[in-house]
Amino acid sequence: MGSRFLKPVLFISLLLNVTILGAAGFFYLKECGTSLGKAEKRHEAVSEKLKLTPEQKALFKEENEKFRASILAAHGELAEKRRRIFRLIKEEEPDMAAINDSLAEIGKVQGRIEAQAIEHMLKEKAVLDRGQQERYLDLLEKRMEKRMKEGRWRRAHASPGTLN
Repeated sequence: MGSRFLKPVLFISLLLNVTILGAAGFFYLKECGTSLGKAEKRHEAVSEKLKLTPEQKALFKEENEKFRASILAAHGELAEKRRRIFRLIKEEEPDMAAINDSLAEIGKVQGRIEAQAIEHMLKEKAVLDRGQQERYLDLLEKRMEKRMKEGRWRRAHASPGTLN
């Protein structure tokens, strides 16, 4: 009789512990470990520094979600094109014309990503007043400088004509 009572109690206890650990892990990662948590923190920091109105915050958030979705799709496309180049390189006798064509395709996608980023910045800038625009551009410039120092702002790939 004790065994029949003990098994459900142990099961419920185990389930409760797993749930608590899962929730704790989720909140820990959200705060300090995932890009989602970082993006939310960055959005809040920018909102505070620019002193955005609630309407501006909503517009920034909406625009940022659209931008991130389009960039994720483009990064997927880039990854596939890079895989194609690697497959070409692995061939016994790599076809340089095909490699150069793939490099040109990668360059086009990277150019499209850059254009989308600039369009995104201009849309955000358009909803700001003059003072906010100055602070916004300062923030962008500081972020760019930081990324360049960290080596995260890479030069574009070689042009197709450079690999012969």
